Amino acid sequence: MGFTINEKIKTELTYKEIALIAVACGVYQEQFSETADKDILRKMASLVNRLGKEMYDHPDNDKPNGH
Repeated sequence: MGFTINEKIKTELTYKEIALIAVACGVYQEQFSETADKDILRKMASLVNRLGKEMYDHPDNDKPNGH
């Protein structure tokens, strides 16, 4: 099985899976903030923010006060 590193994929994730990704990224950032590649840390934060926004914007999301 081969892939191109910049190739985009489409998959469905559950909220629980996204939460696990966010926790893993947070732990990594906390543990390796001094030694990790800063570009990788920035990309991880960006990914978690994108996933969080997508979760929040999902039409089936129960938002307080209809927002």
